[in-house]
Order: sequence, then C-alpha cells, then structure tokens
Amino acid sequence: MLSNNVMPVLLLLSFCLTNLVGQNLVVNGDFEKYEECPTQEGNWEGYATGWSTIFGTPDYLNCLYYGNNPSITPNAHSGVGLALGVWFDTDYAIPPVVKREYMIGSLQLPLIEEEYYYVFFWIYNYKGGVQIRSQHVGLIEPGQYDSIGEYSIRTDIAIENTDWLQGGRWHKISGCYTAKGGESQIVLGNFLTNEQTEYVDTSISFSNVNFIDDVGVYAVSSLIPEDTILWVGQNYVFDTTIQQSYEVNGVLIEGGEQVFDQTGIYNVDVLLDGCGYVGSFKIEVIDCDIYLSNLTYNTLPDSTYCYTEGLNLDLPPYPDVQYFKNGEVISDATVELDKIGVDTILMSHRICGTMQEAICLGIDCDTIDYVEGKECFYIPNVFSPNGDGINDEFKVLGSCSILNYKMEVYDRWGSLVFQSTDPQKTWDGRWRQTLCQAGVYLYVSEIEFAKDSFISKEEKKGTVTLIR
Repeated sequence: MLSNNVMPVLLLLSFCLTNLVGQNLVVNGDFEKYEECPTQEGNWEGYATGWSTIFGTPDYLNCLYYGNNPSITPNAHSGVGLALGVWFDTDYAIPPVVKREYMIGSLQLPLIEEEYYYVFFWIYNYKGGVQIRSQHVGLIEPGQYDSIGEYSIRTDIAIENTDWLQGGRWHKISGCYTAKGGESQIVLGNFLTNEQTEYVDTSISFSNVNFIDDVGVYAVSSLIPEDTILWVGQNYVFDTTIQQSYEVNGVLIEGGEQVFDQTGIYNVDVLLDGCGYVGSFKIEVIDCDIYLSNLTYNTLPDSTYCYTEGLNLDLPPYPDVQYFKNGEVISDATVELDKIGVDTILMSHRICGTMQEAICLGIDCDTIDYVEGKECFYIPNVFSPNGDGINDEFKVLGSCSILNYKMEVYDRWGSLVFQSTDPQKTWDGRWRQTLCQAGVYLYVSEIEFAKDSFISKEEKKGTVTLIR
C-alpha cells in the first residue's frame, strides 16, 4: 500500500540522532577497575587494572580508601576511583623522598603510524604543595625512555602543559598527537630535569602532589560523526562527552540537542580542546513529503497465493531504503513466502519512515470452502480493506449466475455489522462509516444460483478475517 502520509518507524531510535563517541584506547582510563582494593599508600601495581610504574609508588585511591590524609583528597573527576602521584620534590624534604613518580597505562591497541590521536587527562594539583608548570604525557613502546637522574626519566612528549595551574580544582590537559606507530603505553609525569623544572615552594609541603583521573587516547577520526540526513523538525544531539565543540555553518555550538527546522545542507566543523579544528561532516535536512514524492519506485502489491506454490516478491534496491518482513530486516533482493497466514512486507526509508506496506496471504487452496464446486464460486475467508484496490472488499466470487442472495456479517459479540440482498453490494469493513476492528467475523449466507440448466440453493455459515 502506498502511504500518503509518511510515518516514521522506530521512533525511539530515529527521532533524536546523536554522534557516538569513539573508543578510549587507555585501559581503565577512569581508574574505576581494580585487581585488589587499596588499603595503604603505595598500593599501585596489582591494584589499579592496567597501570604500572617505572619507580616510585603512585597511590591508587578507591574502595573508600583515599589516602592517609583524606582531607586533601578531592572528589574524583568522574566515578570514585583516581590516582595520586608526586611529580617533583624539592631538596628541602628531610628525610629525602622519591622525587618523581610516573604512571604508566596500557593501551588496548597499538597506535597506527601517521594516525592522528586526541590525548588528554584531568589533573588536580594540591594547592598546599609545591606548584610546577610542567605536566607531560608520553606515548611509548614498553621501555622506550631514558633515565636522566636517580628518579627522573625523559621520553618524547606527546602533549604537555607549561602553564601554572590553579591549585584546588580539576584542570584538563589535552592535545593532539601524530603516532609514530606501535606505541602501546601512555606515561604521565614530569619529563624535565630538576634544573629545568620551574616551581614555587610552599611552607606546607615540599612535594608537588597531583591527583589524576579520566585519562584518554582517541583516534581523532573516531570523534568525527558521519554525514547524516534529518527530516525537518528532527533533533540532533551534539555529543560533548570528551569536550568537543562544533561550528554549524560558522555558528559555535557547545553541545546538546539542537532542532533543525529548515531544509538545507549544514556544514559542521568539529573542534577539540587543545587541538582546534580536526574535521567536519554534513547534516542534510529534508522535507520527507517532497523528498519521497520525487522518488520513483515500484509498488508493493497485496497478494493472495496458494501456500504450496509459494510466492516470490522482488525487492528493488533504492538509496536509504530497507525492507522488512514481519518486523525483521530483509537482506536479500527477493523474499520467499510459503506459509498459511499473513506476512507483512514493509518498505521503509531510513529517515522518512514507512513508504509502503503489502499484506501477503498464504492459503490452503485445497481446502477452500466452495458453494458448488471449484468451477462455480466461493466465499473468501480473509480480506484487507486498506484502500490499495486489492482484496479490499468481502464478497462472493465466481462465475455462476445468482438468482437470490442474502448475506449477514456479525462481530464477535453477535452484533450485526453488515447485511445485503444485492450480490453487487460488498462489505468494506465499516459499520455506519466507522472502521471495524481487525479480527474474525461470522457470516451467514443464503445463495440461490444457476449453472447451465441446474438451479440450487445453499445456506452457509463461516468466518472471515478482517486484516488492517
């Protein structure tokens, strides 16, 4: 049936589209997973899943353990797990303590050569400690670093921060990195020598104490949505899970749900903190009534067939069109039907929804009830008054001459919904201009007919199924 009013299908899935964030390659980047709950300072390797160190003992904080001095521990940036490390220590500490602690995290997949990656982490600098302005991230193969002192290492810097950070709040350090290929670990810490490290001392603590959370490495390509099509008035959600922002035709969008109520093509630029512009995609907004009216496609007919012979329906391919059989996706170019009963074939546009539907009825042709033999006429046991011109009316079919005729149809409660003494007057599935519900109805008929010189009268009761 050709639908005059385009009705979107799967509304929960299609009414509000959004772009999906790519995969974070850092194993346990939010520090929520653990092998064992920490109970004291220095619990790190074997506790935080996926994390290790070079030397020193970063602290893993989770499972209601938040250090020996929990009053200085902030709430995690997300969830409940976080990490603590000393990234610099002055020479005034007595006795001397570990000057550097490095956090090494595993990546789920090695980085691909020349691929562009978005790298970030969140840092909370204890405001009572030494303040430094050198926070670094390295992406390395295992062991790919040099020792530059008793407790210091140096490796290639993927991203860095050289600004003084305000203590007592979370800051995001982020940037983009072109991979050399094969990097499988991320290292967080201070990669400068003691002489190179700029710091401001305090009278409270001689250590630079940093809390770390939400470490991420994403392929930039995975953060750029695919081109998409919307219908007029549809919403699109601009995801800002990892702090993207967007410019739509030059207008900055910070994120969230946006309504597109004008047709046209919208160019969307994707911006990342610390990287700027990284790519773009297009949103095309269409008027479905106009769009579908300009498409040329074959009509899906309603069909009645003998189930033993089967029925093959060809399903021509069209852009953004999918076919469904009884709600299940049809992947082939032809659908084969071979059962007693009704199959519904749906032709649906990805954006605009239902275009057509066909009702296909398989019957047992060997058991059809005939009034007087197959060569005379019969009373169908199903019809589909959907306005497509095929099997829309309940009527007696055949080639014999009808001399006298009476037909009554009752609903399941015994109410009369149709009656006629004229064989040309058929039932259209209505009662007093009101559509009757789909279901089974009882008919009572009296038919006097003539074939050649033979005249006969039959009284018959049976059921007819009305399909919507």
